[in-house]
Amino acid sequence: MTTKRARAEDGIGLVELVLALAILNVVLLALFATFNAGSLALRRASRISTAETLADKQLELYRAHLYSGILLDNTLVNSSATTSDATHTGDSAWVSAASQYTTGTCSSTLPECQPIQTGVTGPDGRTYRIDTYVRALSGADAPASGRGVKRVTVVVRDSSDGKVLARLTSSFDLATGCKTATC
Repeated sequence: MTTKRARAEDGIGLVELVLALAILNVVLLALFATFNAGSLALRRASRISTAETLADKQLELYRAHLYSGILLDNTLVNSSATTSDATHTGDSAWVSAASQYTTGTCSSTLPECQPIQTGVTGPDGRTYRIDTYVRALSGADAPASGRGVKRVTVVVRDSSDGKVLARLTSSFDLATGCKTATC
């Protein structure tokens, strides 16, 4: 009777081993997928964080100016509108070239004067595109006080696919100062 029982259990160890390997395989694949998803999330968060840093850096350039100095270079704004840069003019912050605060005296070499900056290298070594919009608030958006307010919107995009990574907006009130009495 003992020999019959021993023969009936032949191969059970092999079945248990195959089942254990299958379960281990499922666990390892799930663990690998978790690490892969975590890595992708960290990479995306890093790109967004870098883009927000670049946008904040651009806004800091405007924060260093008086109200009257918050402008874009008019020739660059007009050229971005006429070259049909759909990425720039298709943004929600764009209405028309005439709606942008511009001046002919703003040096086009200054980053804060350029409506479009391409090939900006971030601290992570990747390249980004920075679009800047400067508009006056009017109508329902204007403050009740009647003072002038300019809204600066900075949009940072991935230079490879144009995907928006960060959008920061800051409003500048006439109370931030003017060089003349009638800004």
